[in-house]
Amino acid sequence: AVPHIAAGINLNMPVIGSLLRRGGAFFLRRSFGGNPTYSAVFTRYLGAILARGHSIEYFIEGGRSRTGRLLQPKTGMLSMTVRSYVRNPARPVVFVPVYFGYERVVEARTYVGELSGRPKEKESILTLLRTLPELRSRFGKVYVSFGDPLPLDDVLREHLPDWSRQSPPVITEEKPAWLSPVCHDLARRVMTRINAAACVTPVNLLGMVLLATPRQSMGEADLARQLELYASLLRQAPYSPRVWVTPLDGQSMIRHCESLRMLRRQPHPLGDIVRMTEAEAVLATYYRNNALHLLLLPSLLACAFLNNATIARRDLLRLAGRVYPYVADEYFLRWREDELPAVVDELLEDLLNHGLLTASEDRSEWRRPTAESSEAVQLSVLGRITVPILERYYIAISLLLRAGSGRLTQDALERQCQLTAQRMAMLYELNSPEFFDRALFGLFIERLAARGVIAVSADERITFEPVVLEAVSSDAQFVLHEQIRNSILQVVHR
Repeated sequence: AVPHIAAGINLNMPVIGSLLRRGGAFFLRRSFGGNPTYSAVFTRYLGAILARGHSIEYFIEGGRSRTGRLLQPKTGMLSMTVRSYVRNPARPVVFVPVYFGYERVVEARTYVGELSGRPKEKESILTLLRTLPELRSRFGKVYVSFGDPLPLDDVLREHLPDWSRQSPPVITEEKPAWLSPVCHDLARRVMTRINAAACVTPVNLLGMVLLATPRQSMGEADLARQLELYASLLRQAPYSPRVWVTPLDGQSMIRHCESLRMLRRQPHPLGDIVRMTEAEAVLATYYRNNALHLLLLPSLLACAFLNNATIARRDLLRLAGRVYPYVADEYFLRWREDELPAVVDELLEDLLNHGLLTASEDRSEWRRPTAESSEAVQLSVLGRITVPILERYYIAISLLLRAGSGRLTQDALERQCQLTAQRMAMLYELNSPEFFDRALFGLFIERLAARGVIAVSADERITFEPVVLEAVSSDAQFVLHEQIRNSILQVVHR
């Protein structure tokens, strides 16, 4: 049966709105603020749909991602679903996470423009008509996969041990104290399970490889080997059992991406050069981000060897433990922090099996290949995937240390981070608008506060112990190349 689909009221346009409604859409306001009657009526409406056994589809992010990665979830619809169910638990409710992956997105250029500061264009029939010529282009395939189902009863029992469908707690119009923790936990689990059901396409892998090279170009044979390496890493140490990886070999992936007009070929007697134009590279960040989380930890481990020929296992564990809480929140990674040592050991063994690392007999020390080997190049390209993420973190920490404790508010720090990252992108031609996305800096600052690395005083200024923050900075120095650190500090201390 076609589900009932929650849609923003901005899509209720003449003609289009009627067609969408016939396809199962029901329209709602983007915000219920200041109108408790609307919220109460809508909650009862959801309850009626659930009680009748109809499926409901809604997009937990509350809007379309402009970067290709999952957004931080909005819990409004979840909250109404939970309250409706608890008030009248006529039928069990199960959340089924769904992953959608596109090889090309019609609105990709619009998303890039919005990330660069252009205001969002309001939906209209005229806007729709203007996109019709675009449909003559080839957009490849759409991949749909399903994550592990999540019964609501199980989550409720964890937070409310006495929960029972036979004797549910009394719900009034007042918001119960347990509702927010339940909804935030539920949202986090749904997002994590969506990412755990990702589909890895040639387009995703191409973005991860070429965007980690200085000029988004590579020899065809080298590119094919790197694409096959990433696919093999994902198959032999899978992120989750529900991840699907393209079965194509490297050359077939290149031909597929050429057919989508994402690559340019430059003939050369020693072998063709395959590259992206600047515009294609910016668009490719969206597709890379769809699957970046799957290679994030292997890349972080590889990144540690960019500046260090030999690293002790304990140092790799410390680095992973320091960075993981922040990337886990940003990318909805599936492992708990106490599971990290075992995950790191498994990934190191996978890198060893692919010839990208060697190890001492007791695995207490790990080494990168000799600099002149092809494996060293492969390890370097893999490691550079996570460098921009660590650069963003280092920018925020450097600005805090430079300003001193109690000098900056969070709003001021976010703004300075954004301006610094923009300047870095302009100076060093970084083709990635998300590099200076203010929301990502805000999320990192919030996680620093949540973990007690920084605190916010009564006058909203950020305070910290310099020793603690300098310890975080020292780990960034351990990974980031001296030239990169100097470039960031040059911009920060301008």
